[in-house]
Amino acid sequence: MLAKNGQKTMVDNLKPPAAVTIIGCGPGAADLITLRGSNAIRRADLIAGSARLVETFTAESSAEKIITNKNYSELFARLAATQGETKVVLLVSGDPLFSSLGALAIKKLGKENCEVIGGIGSFQQAFINLKEPWTNYNIISLHGKAYHNIEKIFADNAAFALLLDPKRNLKYIKEAIGEAVGSRYLYTVATNLSLPDEEVTELSYDELGTHPEQSLSILIIKKKPPEPLKGEASIE
Repeated sequence: MLAKNGQKTMVDNLKPPAAVTIIGCGPGAADLITLRGSNAIRRADLIAGSARLVETFTAESSAEKIITNKNYSELFARLAATQGETKVVLLVSGDPLFSSLGALAIKKLGKENCEVIGGIGSFQQAFINLKEPWTNYNIISLHGKAYHNIEKIFADNAAFALLLDPKRNLKYIKEAIGEAVGSRYLYTVATNLSLPDEEVTELSYDELGTHPEQSLSILIIKKKPPEPLKGEASIE
């Protein structure tokens, strides 16, 4: 990658590490991480991740720990500078390659220098809680993306799930589609999945504008079934 002045950045100038293991920690609960992920954490010499993930998943580890706080340039420079036999682990939430720091790590460090250990993703956990198959749902991320044609997403999909963020939130969705379109759909919001304050709540279109927001939520959306025509007899 070139900086604006045409010079290579610090990450480009450093040799990549022998291997960085990217671990998807699931929706949040400590007991939902995979055994393979737990074993990689136990063997690690250096662990990087958010404060919540480090606290939840590395309490028994004596490895050096780096807290990520959107200081990604510094983080990848440090990981790239780690050489030799050092076992490096990067903890990420949810699916490690869906709107995740894991995808950025692979882009910066190279596929050949990364191992990925998956687990239960947040969308998977949301549908598990609903006890509903999600084969026919399209999965769309609004997280960290400046522009989306929300009206087109609704027009093109009868059943879909959105990963929201603090800006692209419930109120944003309500205002983007308007009542004429929005009232045709059913909504379920899922937040803090698998954690003690987990919430999975059905909402009306009007409630999208007033429901308390979380930093990251999944909104599951499904078109309402057509109403019977007036005078149409029901079949017993």
